[in-house]
Amino acid sequence: MLKYCVKCVLPHTKPHLSINEEGVCIACQNYTERRLIDWESRRKKFDQIVDRYRQNGAHWDCIVPVSGGKDSTYQVHKVLELGLNPLCVTATTCHLSINPASRPIWFFVGPFTS
Repeated sequence: MLKYCVKCVLPHTKPHLSINEEGVCIACQNYTERRLIDWESRRKKFDQIVDRYRQNGAHWDCIVPVSGGKDSTYQVHKVLELGLNPLCVTATTCHLSINPASRPIWFFVGPFTS
């Protein structure tokens, strides 16, 4: 018999989804618990990590895989807002073959500006 989350109605058959005794799925539990996170403290830790890798224009600061879709484009936008100089890379799957060594990989390297 199918079980559904009492909050979002996702079925228990969704991969990696578990439903607790109260009938609430793990996704809804995590959504509720995010209010308990100290976001200010996490942002400070994140900024410390970013500062550690910022090269101030000397080299690439990070690598961002870019598909051309909205999610990866947004990631590039956010990285630029942080003042980082990203190396944006993409790979094509247009010419797949049985031999992985013969698969072409294309890189697109910016300069990107915010």
